[in-house]
Amino acid sequence: MSTPCSFKTTLVAIFLLIQSLVLLSQDQTKLHQYDKQISYFITKDGVDSAIYYLTKKADLAKQADSLALWGQTHVDIHELFENDYVRAFSYLDAVWDKRWRDPKNSQEWRPFMIIHANKGWFHTKMGRIWQSLQSYEHASKLYDQFKYPDFDAVRFFYKAYGNNYVRLGDNDKAIAVFQKALACETTTESLAGLYCDIGIAYWNKGDYIASAENYLKGLGLPGVSPVKRALLLGALAQTELDNGQSAKASVTAAQSLALLRTEKDERAYRCYSRRTAGVASTRLGRFKEAGQLLSGALDDAIEAFGPHSRDVGKIEVARSQLLLRQGQALLALDAANRALSAVIPSFQPGPTNPLLHTSPNPPINLFYEENTIFEALTAKAAAAQALFEKSGQTRWLELALECHDLAWQSESILRQIYQYSSSKLNLQKDARAREEAAMNVARLLFEKTGQSAWLERAFAIAERSKASLLLEALQDNLIRQRLTGSDKRFNELTSLRQSLSYFDKNLLLEPGSDKVPEWRIEADNIRTQVATLEQSLGKDYPSLSALEISTADWLPVNADFSVGEALAAYFISEHWVDVFVFQEAKPGIWKRIPNDAELQGLIRRYLAYFENDYAILNDPAGYFQIAFELWQKILPAETATASVLTILPDGILNFVPFEALITSPDLTPNLRNAAYLLRKQEVRYAWSLAVLRQQKNLKSHASNYLLSVAPGFSNRERGLAPLASTDFDWRGIAGWDIQNLRGQSADLQHFLKFAGDYRVLHFSTHAFAGENPRIELMDSSLLLPDLYALPLQADLVMLSACETGLGKEAKGEGVMSLARAFAQAGAACIVSSLWSVNDQSTSRLLRFFYDNIGQGHTTSAALHEAKLAYLADLKVGSAAQSPYFWAGLVAVGDYRVIEQPWGWGMWGIMLAGIGVLIFVGWNFWRKFKTSTHT
Repeated sequence: MSTPCSFKTTLVAIFLLIQSLVLLSQDQTKLHQYDKQISYFITKDGVDSAIYYLTKKADLAKQADSLALWGQTHVDIHELFENDYVRAFSYLDAVWDKRWRDPKNSQEWRPFMIIHANKGWFHTKMGRIWQSLQSYEHASKLYDQFKYPDFDAVRFFYKAYGNNYVRLGDNDKAIAVFQKALACETTTESLAGLYCDIGIAYWNKGDYIASAENYLKGLGLPGVSPVKRALLLGALAQTELDNGQSAKASVTAAQSLALLRTEKDERAYRCYSRRTAGVASTRLGRFKEAGQLLSGALDDAIEAFGPHSRDVGKIEVARSQLLLRQGQALLALDAANRALSAVIPSFQPGPTNPLLHTSPNPPINLFYEENTIFEALTAKAAAAQALFEKSGQTRWLELALECHDLAWQSESILRQIYQYSSSKLNLQKDARAREEAAMNVARLLFEKTGQSAWLERAFAIAERSKASLLLEALQDNLIRQRLTGSDKRFNELTSLRQSLSYFDKNLLLEPGSDKVPEWRIEADNIRTQVATLEQSLGKDYPSLSALEISTADWLPVNADFSVGEALAAYFISEHWVDVFVFQEAKPGIWKRIPNDAELQGLIRRYLAYFENDYAILNDPAGYFQIAFELWQKILPAETATASVLTILPDGILNFVPFEALITSPDLTPNLRNAAYLLRKQEVRYAWSLAVLRQQKNLKSHASNYLLSVAPGFSNRERGLAPLASTDFDWRGIAGWDIQNLRGQSADLQHFLKFAGDYRVLHFSTHAFAGENPRIELMDSSLLLPDLYALPLQADLVMLSACETGLGKEAKGEGVMSLARAFAQAGAACIVSSLWSVNDQSTSRLLRFFYDNIGQGHTTSAALHEAKLAYLADLKVGSAAQSPYFWAGLVAVGDYRVIEQPWGWGMWGIMLAGIGVLIFVGWNFWRKFKTSTHT
């Protein structure tokens, strides 16, 4: 039985332990007799007798209160259960509960560290990867605490611990674990293996450059064995394959196989390289060669891992893809089913009957944290769609859509255990291609049947593929807002996240620093604490912890609409732009626009007019023409009658100012009176309908009203240009609770101190999009990690700085902008900018905006009316009427009225009013008594 702790190793540990024990001195003779009997029966295969004497030895250790020897003896007992994993695991699992006291020192904790490591190994062998990680986590914590110098942590748990995170796709977590392993590893062979593991983690997250660099580090080590070189070359081939270098991958995989050809005991490595070579041959059109390679890989995998393993499942997925390329859709579907059976053994559908035009799928209750499940379901969906194209039977399409829906649910199970947001983003990005395929299947069903049910399923696909991380963060903020005052663990969680932001920020700003490994390890330790605390809170508040949404819940309902509102949701794929339009008490509309060169050119030309302040002024007629054509193209006619239009953008449409579109073919170049969409409709924006609903649910409990942050940079602090002082006087809200952070007081310390106490945050400062979006304070920058850790109570965040709505687009999640970061921190509505806005025009516009806010208008209506007022203002010159000067600010999120907080200011007013009433009443009563007496 090849557990991480061999029997010889444990006997040596026992011997060393016995030598160090003062306890048991009176029982040394009996202990020696037990050890002789144990050694004798082990050599004679007398397992039951060996277990008997080991049990007697454990009893002796308990009598002497030697918890270390007692625990180690139980570790030895479990070693004798041969290959009965279930029995061995059950035995170890019960040891902790049998202890008579808790461990007191490092020696007493040591056997329990080994027990956790072995439990992790057993969980892995039984396919319970998440449980395995939890066991390895316990072992790792004990090792980090006591740093046992004679313990091989790399072999015992670090490698398996990290590889299991790679298996689940939480790659940055895996890299952090491998960094710990590198810090304590010295042998060349093991270092080569670790470099391979790190490379696979980078490959899995899509960083092919870093992946290849680590493989080459391993290959460059002196004296690496042929088997390890083969492993590194096989992994490098996989990276080349996924990087679009199929021919190169084929050659590299062949080099790996050449090294393994004479290694009979290396079937596991050989199956990996054969699978990679087989997929490369498939993509190169060498189908016969691909079939032979994949068949050989399957034989190796079954021999090495057994028929029910993820390795067999992944090879069957590759075979399904090959068969589909060969036009054998039915056989491809059966291969996908075999892939599912490999990882879900109780699912055994058998060969598909083509006359039934369908095939069963495993029930969701059998799913667990395994990416082969959704890979197999995706392959099955592709095969089912191909069968529809051959037969015309829509039942195949229904099966394909069912497979896509199940794949999404499988992905969701995996997402829940990820500790790193980057891993969730990678999963979302990879899933987007499948969601595009799912959208096409839904469209075919809609066109074939005309049934609205397929429109509703399609809208659910669009919704679930947007802003998942943001949705989770908002759910977290809802919990925090409701329960922070009643449970101090929420405050502890906030502190941990703010500590984590320090290391994440360093990793962003100094990726080449020699401290990167140290920062990764520190950040990972904090993430582990965060995950542990979140699990604890999730157990205590189950109704609030998990965000579960059924397909029906994605659809708009009457409560989602204000009077006269229309909702336009977009989903952009490689070939199509799908637009869904919903209005209260009306059936949904689904329009499909070709995502062709004409549309892409229109959008590019339209956005080019906002690259600088003179582009529109130089060619107003050209701008009107392009803006009118784009309005006709991307906004369905059904939206025209709405007085309010809520846009749920996608892809490049996140950067389009819809309000500046032109709704009339009258192309008279009059920038003041042009037929802007702004004149017809109040335009609102949201990341998704689900996110908008959560933002509506956020209820601020802040006791203060408005925090203004205006560093000014009058002396060019930190090399930043001075900003003109903008004093709004906050007209319309004079006398309300307002805090101004200006000049030196607009620093990080003051901002973090006050940010969570105000309902409105107003920034008048520099901001930059770029690789790392940031807002500039007097002494430092606010980056995305800083903002993610903020516990806000804001109804509104006004980002009047430049480019605050811009950022890098994460496919399937949206634009990772400053605006989105404030939403993730708990802001209900964010007003941000889509380009470098003009200071003077923005200042004038915001004066109108705050007047409207002070009069009780919603945030969206206040901005809409402010823009109209700006256009109507005769003091605004003709050049400044250009949309460049007013269309850059957009409101994203809930369109609420910002109510006056009931802080001491309001209580003071009320108490004063009550005092006046009492005084007047008392005077009236006194006068009445006086007049009565006279």
